[in-house]
Amino acid sequence: MDIYTIQTKHCTKCNTTKSISEFPKNKTRKSGYGSQCKECNRLRVKTYYNNNKEKKHEYTLQYYHKNKEKLNAKIKTKRETDP
Repeated sequence: MDIYTIQTKHCTKCNTTKSISEFPKNKTRKSGYGSQCKECNRLRVKTYYNNNKEKKHEYTLQYYHKNKEKLNAKIKTKRETDP
């Protein structure tokens, strides 16, 4: 980035200009911050989760059954190291 520091940024979702502290960091972007503010991003994630609960649940179950031994070993190690 150049010598100038970004103070504000425009949210592409709600079309408002907000302080840079209201945007999530994103190293892949040129500015180093996401294009949507934290509030809009939170709403987007929450909406996606509510609309895809069954899909997420099925994926979690499949992953657990596929990696059961590895996950149980990780839990066992964690229990042994933590008091």
